[in-house]
Amino acid sequence: MQITPKQLASFSLSGFIVSLLVHLLTLTHIYLVSNITIGALTIGMLAVWLFSSKLLKESAERQENPWKDVFVSAPSRLRYFFIFIAVYAALNTLLGLRLENGPGYFDTDVSAVKIRVISGFWLLFYNLGFLVGLSGTTNQGEVKK
Repeated sequence: MQITPKQLASFSLSGFIVSLLVHLLTLTHIYLVSNITIGALTIGMLAVWLFSSKLLKESAERQENPWKDVFVSAPSRLRYFFIFIAVYAALNTLLGLRLENGPGYFDTDVSAVKIRVISGFWLLFYNLGFLVGLSGTTNQGEVKK
């Protein structure tokens, strides 16, 4: 399946907005999402990561360091926003860890804390996909098809 950088940026931005909404609503204990929503956002996060990796692999043939190009070509406010989201996701994960004994390895009860932790990763990966898609549309000229 072929995806253009513009499509990746659009898909990533929409996923970021939905995951931010879920994160904020869960953080304020207003809404507890269903397992279907959790699965859909997680699969979308993985798809964004795979498509971003594919675009970066294609640009690696033309450039020495495609990751550097992603962050250099992005506007500074988006770079700082990405750094903020990365730090927030790390702190959110550390604050959400529970070291108490639970029912076992497979706990299908999804609490608000678990949703908050995983939604931090959704935010990070959707933001990364947006930056990769944005860099592909702004400075790569012609994208291989």
